[in-house]
Amino acid sequence: MPFYFRKECPLNSGYLTLLVTCKQNEVEPEDWLREVIEKLNDWPSNQVHELLPWNFSSVK
Repeated sequence: MPFYFRKECPLNSGYLTLLVTCKQNEVEPEDWLREVIEKLNDWPSNQVHELLPWNFSSVK
């Protein structure tokens, strides 16, 4: 059964949305995801928006 028929569909669509957003902002999805995973634990919760793909180049 394809993933879009399963209960995981909302989760998968969230991942796909982030990947497409990376591409639209000319950010390499794997690089972005790696950086976010590395930084997320210590990142202030009120500044999480800075880790979004359209802000990625300024975070490095």
